[in-house]
Amino acid sequence: MKKRVSGPLALLAVIIIACGGCDGPREKKTKFFARGKALYMKADYVKAGLEFKNALQIDPGFAEACSMLGQTALMQGDLTGAHASLARAVELAPNDASSRLLLGNVLLAGNALDGALEQAGIVLHVQPLNEAALLLKAGVLLRQEKSGEALRILDGMRARKPKTPGAYLMAAMAHDRRDDPVKAEQALLQGLSANPGSVELLQGLAERYARAGRAAEAEPLLKKIMAIQPENVRNRFNLSALYWGSNRRGEAAGEFEHLLAESAGNEELWLSVTSFYHARGLTAAVERTLRDGIAALPKSMKLRLALADCCLERGKPDRGVALLKEALALDRNGKSALAVEAKGALSRALLAQGATGEALTVVNEALEETPKSSALHYAKGMVLLSKGDGAGAVAELRTVVSEAPHFVPGHLSLAEAHTFNREHGLALGALRTALQNNPDSMELLSALAGEYLARNDLQSARGSLKKIARNYEERVRQNPRDAAAWNMLGKLHASGREYAKARAEFEKAGELRPGWPAPAVNLARVCLAEGRKEEAIRMCEQSMKKMPRAPMPYLLLGQVHEQAGEFRKAIGVYTRALEQMPDLWGAANNLACALSEHPSSMADLDRALSCARRARQINPHEPALSDTLGWVLYKRGDLVRALAEARAAVAATPGNPTHTCHLGMILAGLGRKAEAKEKLTAALSGKDPFPGRKEAEKALMGLKRQSVLQ
Repeated sequence: MKKRVSGPLALLAVIIIACGGCDGPREKKTKFFARGKALYMKADYVKAGLEFKNALQIDPGFAEACSMLGQTALMQGDLTGAHASLARAVELAPNDASSRLLLGNVLLAGNALDGALEQAGIVLHVQPLNEAALLLKAGVLLRQEKSGEALRILDGMRARKPKTPGAYLMAAMAHDRRDDPVKAEQALLQGLSANPGSVELLQGLAERYARAGRAAEAEPLLKKIMAIQPENVRNRFNLSALYWGSNRRGEAAGEFEHLLAESAGNEELWLSVTSFYHARGLTAAVERTLRDGIAALPKSMKLRLALADCCLERGKPDRGVALLKEALALDRNGKSALAVEAKGALSRALLAQGATGEALTVVNEALEETPKSSALHYAKGMVLLSKGDGAGAVAELRTVVSEAPHFVPGHLSLAEAHTFNREHGLALGALRTALQNNPDSMELLSALAGEYLARNDLQSARGSLKKIARNYEERVRQNPRDAAAWNMLGKLHASGREYAKARAEFEKAGELRPGWPAPAVNLARVCLAEGRKEEAIRMCEQSMKKMPRAPMPYLLLGQVHEQAGEFRKAIGVYTRALEQMPDLWGAANNLACALSEHPSSMADLDRALSCARRARQINPHEPALSDTLGWVLYKRGDLVRALAEARAAVAATPGNPTHTCHLGMILAGLGRKAEAKEKLTAALSGKDPFPGRKEAEKALMGLKRQSVLQ
C-alpha cells in the first residue's frame, strides 16, 4: 500500500500540478495567434478571425494579431473591418511596412486615393525600391487616370527586376487605360517570357484571349495553369467557362457538374457557377444549382441569400422572403456582415412587394441590433423615400454619408431625397459636399453637372464638366494619340452643348482608332442634337458594319428610328442587336418597349413580355427593367403583377416621372383612384417632358372629372 502524501508536501504537489497544467497570458495569446494563422492558411477566415480576437483580448497591443485580423476581414470582403484593424496595426507598429501597405491597398479599394498614396509614400521614403509600395503607387496613379506616370514606375520595376509578375500585370492595365490593347498584350507576353510559371500572368493573358474570342489561344494557357495548380478548382471553372463561350456547352455543363460533385463543400464554387448561369439569363439553372448547393451545404447563408434573389427575380416573392428568414435563423446573434446583408435584402424584398410598412419594421428591428450599420441606414432611407417621407429619408441618408463619406450611392440618394423634397439648393449642396470627400468620382461630378443642366444653369454645368475634363486633358498632353481621352473630352463638351468642340474631338478619336465604333456613335449623337438625322443614321450603320458586335450603334439607331416614329425599323434594329449579342439587356428592354407601345397583334405583346423578362434576368439590378416589365404586363391586362413590378421600379427611383406615371396608370386601371391621382400628380409636378406625359395628363384629367361627378 502506497503511503499517502499529506501536509505541506501535498499542497506543494497540487500547486506544481496546477501550474504545469495552465498557460499564462503570454502562452494563451501565442496559442490563439498560432491557431488563427493555421485557420487562415486553410481559408477558414471566420474562425481565424475569432482566434485573432481572442489573442487581442489578452493583449490589445498585439500588432501582428491586429494585422492578421485585418487580413481576415479583407479576405471576407469587409473593407470597413479591414481598415479599422490595419489602421490599428500601423498605429501600434508604424515601421511595419507590410501592414502599412495592406492598409494602403484597402484605402485604394475604397477609392481613398490620397490615403493610399500616403501609405505608399511613407514606405518608399524608407525603402525606395519596395516592390509592393511601387505597385500600390502605380495603382493609385492608374485610378487617377495618370497612366503615363504609372507606366514610368512600372517600366523601371521591370528593368530592375524582370521577375516581378505584378509589374507586367499592372502595365497591361495601364495600356488598356490608354486604349492600346496591343501593348497590353505585349506586356503580358514579356512577363511570361521572364516568368514562364507565373499563374497570375497566365491567367491574365488567358482572360484577355477569352474576352477577345480567342478561345484556341486561351485553352492551352488554362490547361498549363491546371498542371501547375491541379488542386485549384477555380482553374477548372475558368476552363469550363471558356468551353461555354466557344459554343462547347455540353463539355462546359459536364465540367461544371463534375466540379460541383467533387467539391460539394466549396461554397464559393456553387456561387461562381450560379453567377455564371445568371449572367447568361439561365435563371432556371441558377435556381436548380442553388437548391442543390443548399442541400449540400444546409447551413450556408450565402447560398440562401443568392437563392432568395433568384426567387424574387422569377416572380416568387413569398419564397424569396421565406429564404431570407431561413438565412437569418442560421445566425443566432444576427450581427454578422451576412446577417446585416440578409436584413437589408429582406427589407428590399418587402419594399418590392409594396409592403413598405413591414419593410420598415424589418429594417428598424435590424438597426436596434446593429445601430451603426451604414448599409441598414441606407436601406431605411430608401424605404422612407418610397413611402414619400422625404424628410425621414434625408435624416437616414445624412447618417450614411456621415459614417461612410466615401459611399457614393449614399451621397447620390441624399441628393435625390432633397430633390424629392423640392430642396434643390440642398441637393446641389449634398453633391458638392460629396465631391469634397470623393474628388475623383466621375459619377458625382456627372450628377452635379446633370443637376445644373436640368436647371438650365449652363455656366455652372460647364464648371463641373471642366473639372472632369482636366483629367482627360492631362491624358491628351501626356499622350496626344490617346483616342479614349479625345473621345471622353468630346463627351464632356457635348454634355455642355459645345458641339463644335465635341465634333472635332470625336473626329480626332476616330482618326486615331479607325475601327473603334464609340467616336462614330458619339458623333452621331452630336448630329442628332444638331438636327442632322440622316447623317446620324449613316454613322450608326457604318459602325455596325465595322463592329457588328458593338452594342451602342444598334441602341442609338433604334432610338433614332423610334424618335422619328419608325417603330418597325426600330424593332428590326433591336432584333438584329439581339441576334448578334444575346445578352444585350438594353436591346431586349428597348425591343420590349417598342413592341408593347406599338403592337400589331397579341403576338407582339407576347414577344414584348418575353423580351422584358429576358432583360431583367440579364440585369436584375436595373430599376428601369422592372418598370418595363410592369408596363408590358399592364398592356397585357395583368394588372396585379404589373403593380408589383411598378412599385419596385418607383421604390428604386422615386424621383423618376416615367416610373411614377406608369405606377399611377396601373393603379388607375385597378380602380385605386386616390393612389392613382397621387402618383400621376407627382409624375406631372415637374415641367420637363417625359415618355407618356400626355397619356398621364389625360388619365389624371379623367380621374379628376370622375371625382367631380361623384
